[in-house]
Amino acid sequence: MPAESNHFLPDKTPSTYQCDLSLTQVPGTCLATWIERQNDIEHVCSTTVTDTGFNDVQRNAPCRGIPRRPKSDGQTIFWTEYDRGRGTLCCRPNNNSESPQCIQATEPLDCGDFAVLQDSQDTHWLLVEEQSRRMLVLKQEDDGWQPIQLPGTPNEFAIHPALCETTHGILAVWACYSNSEYRIRSALLTSDGSQDRGVLPKPNGTWEKLPALAVSNAGIPYAARCRERLIELPGGAANYTSELVVACLGSRGWQDVANVIIDHALNPWMAAYWGFRRYPRLASDTDGVWLLWEEKLDVSSMDPSLGRLCAWKITPAGPQGDPVVVLRGESHVVLESRPTAPNIVAATKTQPRSFMFQLPYHLHHLSLDQCAETRPVELPDNTDRPSFVIEHLPKTRAGTEDNRFLLFFGDPHVHSNLSYDLDPEPDEMYHVARDIAKLDFAALTENDATRFTEPLTPGDREYGWRLANHFNEPGHFTTFVGWEYTLHRNPDRPESYDSHRSVLYPGDSGHILSWADGQAPTPPDLAKRLHGQRVLLHHHHPCGFDITDDSVERNIEIASGWVNGMRVPEFVKNVHGLLDRGFHLGFIGASDNHERNPGLGGALTGIWAEENSRESLFQALRERRCFATTGLRPDLRFRVGTIFMGGKGTCHAAPEIMLKVTCDVPIQAIEIIRGGDIVHRRELNSKTIDLTWTDTECPAGKTWYYAHVRFAPPRTTTTNIDWSLPMPLKWNVKPAYGIDAWTSPIIVDVIP
Repeated sequence: MPAESNHFLPDKTPSTYQCDLSLTQVPGTCLATWIERQNDIEHVCSTTVTDTGFNDVQRNAPCRGIPRRPKSDGQTIFWTEYDRGRGTLCCRPNNNSESPQCIQATEPLDCGDFAVLQDSQDTHWLLVEEQSRRMLVLKQEDDGWQPIQLPGTPNEFAIHPALCETTHGILAVWACYSNSEYRIRSALLTSDGSQDRGVLPKPNGTWEKLPALAVSNAGIPYAARCRERLIELPGGAANYTSELVVACLGSRGWQDVANVIIDHALNPWMAAYWGFRRYPRLASDTDGVWLLWEEKLDVSSMDPSLGRLCAWKITPAGPQGDPVVVLRGESHVVLESRPTAPNIVAATKTQPRSFMFQLPYHLHHLSLDQCAETRPVELPDNTDRPSFVIEHLPKTRAGTEDNRFLLFFGDPHVHSNLSYDLDPEPDEMYHVARDIAKLDFAALTENDATRFTEPLTPGDREYGWRLANHFNEPGHFTTFVGWEYTLHRNPDRPESYDSHRSVLYPGDSGHILSWADGQAPTPPDLAKRLHGQRVLLHHHHPCGFDITDDSVERNIEIASGWVNGMRVPEFVKNVHGLLDRGFHLGFIGASDNHERNPGLGGALTGIWAEENSRESLFQALRERRCFATTGLRPDLRFRVGTIFMGGKGTCHAAPEIMLKVTCDVPIQAIEIIRGGDIVHRRELNSKTIDLTWTDTECPAGKTWYYAHVRFAPPRTTTTNIDWSLPMPLKWNVKPAYGIDAWTSPIIVDVIP
């Protein structure tokens, strides 16, 4: 347990925050670097931590953009700055004797994350994610930074770099993605170039990410990573089984020597945890390493979460003893880089109650060999669950009869760990959406601020939007720049209430107007501030219903990974009430995904658009040419007279209603709803229906129509679900393939 725990950084004021902390051991002390906001500008800060206290804080304004995640190799501090979507590596000596400068190489760089190392010969090494998504090595020479070519496939997406020094050179590992799988590559860097050290062992059907490196005092390299497999939970939900795996490098290459299952605190997702549950960390020891990981204490708690830091001694012969608890009752654990057992330094940032922002870091001195508490055994896991099988994908692209519109499916409301209390990496979400679920579009909408965490930082916002622009591929896969306005009922603010909006932009940038900093205290304030702009505000969650401006609040999320709202009578009453009051709203479905399964997470949106591009899909959502489904992907068309779904217009008495549906799952029933009443219903058992029906009893005046289609349960595993219930599975986990679809309403003025 910690021998000492104290405040590391001073308490915050409402005008500042501190984030992106890193710790680096230097002779006789520990160097801390972080980002701090002062006077509306993010500064790169540093200080040294000694046994007697903390030295003065050195602060530097950025060179040209928004800084993110500073790191140090002991002599120099490095960080990435983002300006108009471009990432630039910057550095300065840690003694602050020189002004910050941008790192130049022989070719223009557009950088993301990086790893840094100063070797025993005082040479600086950088392993950098370059915007082309290759991994780039930079070695500092007398004439500047020189690139070193790495082995691997040129078109592989590369991310998560790590470095360590061995007796033979600098060992580099990184995660790479190709053929719908992540794996961990390794290479040895020397003054003569790089040598391939192979791919770490990976069973078929799994993927591996988030590598960590360490070298034992005996000189043996170890690599840890997170290994996962897509599984099917009871009820037909897609999720993962997750484990941390350690390998060591010997004469026969990489060999796995230990693993620990971490499912119990991850799957299914239980809100919320502000920490690093999937990230393995390694500490060097005499005859091996220590594997360290963070996990949630109470997996069912919706309160701000406390965790424990666990550790397990690993040698080439395998684990030694049982895993132990090193630290309890904290969260968001940051370990020093390249720690050496038994005594290591850590920092935590723990939220003791909801709505506490500007939290201080606390410093902990930990002794790995003095931990008496054993990690619990026989924790539940998903290792015996079958692999999830992707089904129910349209075989061809549907198009309207006049060839004006094509049908695209996607998830317009997805979250990653940039929302802070979640675990998915943003690149994973795009790869799952595009390559596993085979979606046409996706939007990562990170929370501006939740009751569980501190607000979204500008650096993370820019990093997320930069990834969105990287993955956007017009004609093939569309991503949107966006965010989520996440207003919660706050006991410290009596006027607050629960109401959320997903905010989407059609271009490659946008801006955030958060409730947390007072720019938009309520959703009506947000709508007022954005009135007249090219932006979409999508109401979601079964609460609030405080829509005031349907010129920007165009659609409402009626089904998600949380709830199938249209099977909740009070939700339906509120939606119908908005339509009755004259608000023209389209219907969309989305996962509100917290589980790394966009497209398989409870709901989708079908969009009729001219092409698969940001502008075309955005315009279709703006015109409400969309429908919501709970996971299936039917060809669904709906008209009143000549007015297509989501439209508005006039028609003469006795409107003609046209509904056409085709799906690979049988249709059980269709319903036509007018003004809140079911005016036509038909039961059937067919994979297609082409209905034309005249509403002879429709009164004159303004009214609205939409259609509800109910399908047969698509899998035998889902037949035991009571589909009338709003939440057939826990939390943010829903069947990948549900049974419902709803068209966006059509507003008509019926002329007698």
